[in-house]
Amino acid sequence: MEVCTAVPRGDGSFLFEEIQLIRSLPSLAGDHLALLDGPVTVILTSHNPNGSSHHSPVWLGRDDSHLYLSSFRGRLNDRNLRARPDVVLLLVDPAEPYRRLTVSGVVCEVIDEDFQSNATTKLINQLGTSEPVCPFDPSDPPHTEARVLYRIRPERFVLYRC
Repeated sequence: MEVCTAVPRGDGSFLFEEIQLIRSLPSLAGDHLALLDGPVTVILTSHNPNGSSHHSPVWLGRDDSHLYLSSFRGRLNDRNLRARPDVVLLLVDPAEPYRRLTVSGVVCEVIDEDFQSNATTKLINQLGTSEPVCPFDPSDPPHTEARVLYRIRPERFVLYRC
Protein backbone atom coordinates (compact mmCIF):
# COMPACT_ATOMS: atom_id res chain seq x y z
CA MET A 1 0.00 0.00 0.00
CA GLU A 2 1.24 3.44 -0.86
CA VAL A 3 0.86 6.19 1.73
CA CYS A 4 1.54 9.87 1.35
CA THR A 5 0.69 13.24 2.84
CA ALA A 6 -0.47 16.19 0.77
CA VAL A 7 0.38 19.63 2.13
CA PRO A 8 -0.98 22.85 0.65
CA ARG A 9 1.21 25.16 -1.41
CA GLY A 10 0.74 28.91 -1.61
CA ASP A 11 -0.88 28.65 -5.05
CA GLY A 12 -3.72 26.41 -3.80
CA SER A 13 -2.27 23.16 -5.11
CA PHE A 14 -0.92 20.33 -2.95
CA LEU A 15 2.59 18.95 -2.63
CA PHE A 16 2.73 15.19 -2.08
CA GLU A 17 5.44 14.29 0.41
CA GLU A 18 6.42 11.45 2.69
CA ILE A 19 5.51 8.78 0.12
CA GLN A 20 6.12 5.33 1.61
CA LEU A 21 5.05 1.74 1.22
CA ILE A 22 3.46 -0.21 4.07
CA ARG A 23 2.33 -3.82 4.46
CA SER A 24 -0.49 -3.51 7.01
CA LEU A 25 -2.98 -0.94 8.21
CA PRO A 26 -1.54 -0.76 11.76
CA SER A 27 1.66 0.53 10.10
CA LEU A 28 -0.11 3.73 9.09
CA ALA A 29 0.93 6.96 10.79
CA GLY A 30 -1.22 8.13 13.69
CA ASP A 31 -2.94 10.86 11.67
CA HIS A 32 -4.06 8.31 9.09
CA LEU A 33 -5.25 5.79 11.67
CA ALA A 34 -7.11 8.48 13.60
CA LEU A 35 -9.26 9.13 10.55
CA LEU A 36 -9.76 5.42 9.80
CA ASP A 37 -10.76 4.63 13.37
CA GLY A 38 -12.38 7.86 14.49
CA PRO A 39 -15.87 9.23 14.24
CA VAL A 40 -15.68 10.58 10.70
CA THR A 41 -17.92 10.96 7.69
CA VAL A 42 -17.09 8.36 5.02
CA ILE A 43 -18.17 8.79 1.40
CA LEU A 44 -17.89 5.87 -1.03
CA THR A 45 -17.32 6.64 -4.69
CA SER A 46 -18.24 3.82 -7.04
CA HIS A 47 -18.71 3.82 -10.81
CA ASN A 48 -22.04 3.69 -12.63
CA PRO A 49 -22.42 1.68 -15.87
CA ASN A 50 -22.18 4.87 -17.96
CA GLY A 51 -18.84 5.80 -16.33
CA SER A 52 -20.18 8.52 -14.07
CA SER A 53 -19.42 8.50 -10.35
CA HIS A 54 -21.87 7.51 -7.63
CA HIS A 55 -21.24 8.92 -4.14
CA SER A 56 -22.89 7.71 -0.97
CA PRO A 57 -22.22 7.77 2.79
CA VAL A 58 -21.20 4.44 4.30
CA TRP A 59 -20.07 2.89 7.58
CA LEU A 60 -16.50 1.69 7.50
CA GLY A 61 -14.68 -0.97 9.50
CA ARG A 62 -11.20 -2.46 9.21
CA ASP A 63 -8.91 -5.23 10.28
CA ASP A 64 -5.12 -5.32 9.89
CA SER A 65 -5.17 -5.65 6.10
CA HIS A 66 -8.61 -4.77 4.68
CA LEU A 67 -11.38 -2.21 4.92
CA TYR A 68 -15.02 -3.31 5.12
CA LEU A 69 -18.28 -1.66 4.23
CA SER A 70 -21.78 -2.93 3.77
CA SER A 71 -24.86 -2.30 1.70
CA PHE A 72 -28.02 -4.14 0.77
CA ARG A 73 -28.18 -6.65 -2.06
CA GLY A 74 -29.54 -5.19 -5.29
CA ARG A 75 -29.10 -1.51 -4.47
CA LEU A 76 -27.01 0.74 -6.72
CA ASN A 77 -23.90 0.49 -4.51
CA ASP A 78 -24.14 -3.30 -4.62
CA ARG A 79 -24.59 -3.43 -8.40
CA ASN A 80 -21.72 -0.99 -8.96
CA LEU A 81 -19.28 -2.73 -6.59
CA ARG A 82 -19.95 -6.16 -8.09
CA ALA A 83 -19.52 -4.96 -11.67
CA ARG A 84 -16.74 -2.38 -11.20
CA PRO A 85 -14.71 -3.10 -8.06
CA ASP A 86 -12.42 -0.03 -8.08
CA VAL A 87 -13.47 2.36 -5.32
CA VAL A 88 -12.39 5.54 -3.61
CA LEU A 89 -13.30 6.40 -0.04
CA LEU A 90 -13.21 9.94 1.32
CA LEU A 91 -12.96 10.23 5.10
CA VAL A 92 -13.63 13.72 6.46
CA ASP A 93 -12.96 14.80 10.03
CA PRO A 94 -16.18 16.57 11.10
CA ALA A 95 -14.25 18.68 13.64
CA GLU A 96 -11.80 19.86 10.96
CA PRO A 97 -13.44 19.36 7.52
CA TYR A 98 -10.36 20.28 5.49
CA ARG A 99 -8.44 17.44 7.15
CA ARG A 100 -9.33 14.43 5.08
CA LEU A 101 -8.07 11.06 3.91
CA THR A 102 -8.68 9.46 0.54
CA VAL A 103 -8.30 5.72 0.12
CA SER A 104 -8.16 4.09 -3.31
CA GLY A 105 -8.80 0.39 -3.35
CA VAL A 106 -10.40 -2.64 -4.95
CA VAL A 107 -13.26 -4.79 -3.72
CA CYS A 108 -11.57 -8.17 -3.43
CA GLU A 109 -14.45 -10.11 -1.87
CA VAL A 110 -18.22 -9.80 -1.70
CA ILE A 111 -19.81 -11.62 1.23
CA ASP A 112 -23.54 -12.15 0.86
CA GLU A 113 -25.65 -12.89 3.91
CA ASP A 114 -28.88 -14.77 3.91
CA PHE A 115 -31.99 -13.06 5.15
CA GLN A 116 -31.82 -14.65 8.61
CA SER A 117 -28.20 -14.56 9.77
CA ASN A 118 -27.29 -10.87 10.35
CA ALA A 119 -23.68 -12.08 9.90
CA THR A 120 -22.47 -9.03 8.00
CA THR A 121 -24.09 -6.68 10.50
CA LYS A 122 -22.34 -8.46 13.38
CA LEU A 123 -19.00 -8.47 11.54
CA ILE A 124 -19.03 -4.80 10.57
CA ASN A 125 -19.94 -3.92 14.17
CA GLN A 126 -16.85 -5.82 15.38
CA LEU A 127 -14.42 -4.14 13.00
CA GLY A 128 -13.82 -0.89 14.83
CA THR A 129 -16.52 1.45 13.58
CA SER A 130 -17.10 4.25 16.05
CA GLU A 131 -20.84 3.68 16.06
CA PRO A 132 -22.53 0.34 15.40
CA VAL A 133 -24.01 0.06 11.93
CA CYS A 134 -27.10 -1.50 13.38
CA PRO A 135 -26.80 -2.86 16.90
CA PHE A 136 -27.48 -6.57 16.76
CA ASP A 137 -30.28 -7.81 18.95
CA PRO A 138 -31.25 -11.48 18.54
CA SER A 139 -34.86 -10.61 19.32
CA ASP A 140 -35.06 -8.21 16.36
CA PRO A 141 -36.96 -9.48 13.36
CA PRO A 142 -34.73 -10.44 10.42
CA HIS A 143 -33.92 -7.87 7.73
CA THR A 144 -36.30 -7.79 4.81
CA GLU A 145 -33.29 -7.09 2.58
CA ALA A 146 -30.10 -9.13 2.62
CA ARG A 147 -26.94 -7.27 3.64
CA VAL A 148 -23.73 -7.59 1.71
CA LEU A 149 -20.26 -7.03 3.14
CA TYR A 150 -17.46 -5.85 0.84
CA ARG A 151 -13.83 -6.53 1.67
CA ILE A 152 -11.66 -3.80 0.17
CA ARG A 153 -7.94 -4.12 -0.43
CA PRO A 154 -6.57 -0.58 0.03
CA GLU A 155 -3.90 0.44 -2.45
CA ARG A 156 -3.25 4.11 -1.79
CA PHE A 157 -3.81 6.52 1.10
CA VAL A 158 -3.48 10.29 0.81
CA LEU A 159 -3.84 12.45 3.90
CA TYR A 160 -4.66 16.10 3.15
CA ARG A 161 -3.66 18.68 5.71
CA CYS A 162 -4.40 22.38 5.81
